[in-house]
Amino acid sequence: MALIDQTAHTTPSLMARLTELWQSNKKACLVRIKHNATVRQLNSMTDRELDDIGVSRYNIHDVARDAAMRG
Repeated sequence: MALIDQTAHTTPSLMARLTELWQSNKKACLVRIKHNATVRQLNSMTDRELDDIGVSRYNIHDVARDAAMRG
């Protein structure tokens, strides 16, 4: 006698998958907006101001990415 797999294999509905996709895209857009705002703000600073906060022009995008990901 063969064993029957009785575990429920449910897949998310189309609406649930679309909602998840929407939320993921929304989050990515918000991160990009924060990143761009931080880059603009840091680029507007003088080299002396950047040096005072420990940031070089070379790593502005890295600092902005880290800041955006943290929220």
